[in-house]
Amino acid sequence: MFEKGTMDFRLLGPFGAERDGSAVPLGGRRQRAVLALLTMHVGEVLSADRIAEEIWAGDPPPSATRTVHSYVSRLRSSLRGTDGTDVLVRRDPGYVLTVDPSSVDAVRFEHLVDQAVVTLGAGDPEAANR
Repeated sequence: MFEKGTMDFRLLGPFGAERDGSAVPLGGRRQRAVLALLTMHVGEVLSADRIAEEIWAGDPPPSATRTVHSYVSRLRSSLRGTDGTDVLVRRDPGYVLTVDPSSVDAVRFEHLVDQAVVTLGAGDPEAANR
């Protein structure tokens, strides 16, 4: 399914990340929320301020930005590839998850739905159902 060492991110159902079929430790609730937010916006740069606003539901504490940087540092270590490549990188003004969008289950699901709609529109409901 995926090349050795590739990541798979699950947004549908319980949130998680796997490398080669093994769960990647993601830390506590807020740290996981940081990664979930970055996963929902795969390939987009999100500022530390925006991340803090989101994970503290619009009421971040004064230390929120510093805490976000700490969460990202720990996540970066957990997600680092076996070859030392970082998939969670700093890009002004924040952070971005730089994985292939198809490594996110929700993106794959949307693609399959789009394909089914096209197939159904072409008059093949049986194929659209597969």
